[in-house]
Amino acid sequence: MKIRKSHAVNRFPTIKTALTAGFHEKRPQDYGGEEFVIKGHTLIRNSAEAVTMTEWGHRGFRPIKGTQPHATIRVHQYRRGHFEFDVYREDQVEPKRRHNPIPAQLILIAAAVWVINRRAKRCRDQADTAYCSRSHNLAQLRSQEKNDLYKLKEQAIEHLLREGTAVVTGHHRFAGENWAELIECEGYTFHRPCSPVEGVMPEDLAQIEAKPRGTKEPRLKDALHTIKEYLKDKPLLGVYQWPPRVRERAIDIEDRYDMEDRYECDEQNRKDDVRHYLETEGLELLPAK
Repeated sequence: MKIRKSHAVNRFPTIKTALTAGFHEKRPQDYGGEEFVIKGHTLIRNSAEAVTMTEWGHRGFRPIKGTQPHATIRVHQYRRGHFEFDVYREDQVEPKRRHNPIPAQLILIAAAVWVINRRAKRCRDQADTAYCSRSHNLAQLRSQEKNDLYKLKEQAIEHLLREGTAVVTGHHRFAGENWAELIECEGYTFHRPCSPVEGVMPEDLAQIEAKPRGTKEPRLKDALHTIKEYLKDKPLLGVYQWPPRVRERAIDIEDRYDMEDRYECDEQNRKDDVRHYLETEGLELLPAK
C-alpha cells in the first residue's frame, strides 16, 4: 500500500525518522506492505519477500507453470563472482504434488539376496570410480556400504544352506587360486568363497550369478527389509573368507635409494650441461643474490 506523499512528509519528515519507524530501502524482492518515496528513496515496511524457486521447493511449493518471476536479483558470492536468481511471490506458487512412498514389503528371500548382491557390486564400482577421482569420502562411504551388504548376503546364504532351502550345485575357481561355491535357491544362482576343493571340475564363469529369466529386479528397500526380517532372530554364523590379498609395495627401500641416486646424477648432469653451454657462448654464471 502506497502512502500519500503529503501524509508521509507529515509523519516522516526525514529518512532517519522513517528508518526508526521500521521502514527500509525497497529491494527488488520486496512486495506489499507500506511504501513511499522521500528524497528519491523508496522506503517500505511490513512487506513480504519473494524467494527463489529452490527456497519455495524447501517449503513444499513450486512456481505455477508459465508464471513470470516477480524479479531477478543479483547476488555476489565470495571468490565465485556474481549470480542472478529469479524470485517468486507467494501468489505465484502452488503446493507440490505429494508423493506417498510405498512402504517396504517382504519379497522372496532369494530375490532379496540377489538384489543386495547387485547393490554391493555397484557400490564396489562406485567406490573405485570415486577413489580414482580423489573423492575419498564418497569412496569410503560406498566401500562401507559394500562391506555391510556382503555381510548380510553371507549370513543369509549360510542360514539358507543349513535350512536346506539353498543347495550347492558346483564350484568355480578364480584367478589367484580362490575358489567359490555355486549356490542355487528358488531359481537364483549365487556364489560365495570356499576353501580349495580337490578333484572337482570348476563351472563356467557365465553361470556364477543368475536370476530367473523375465523377472524384474525388486526394490532395494524391499530386499533390505526382507533380509533383516529373515535374520532378525537368527544367530550370527561363521562363514569362510578368502585369505587377504598380499599387496606388493610399489617401491621397496633399495629401489628408493636407486631412484635418489639417479636423481642426484641427473641433477649433476644438468648442471654440467649449463656450465658447458656458458663456456661455449663465452658467458659467465653470476652468483645468486
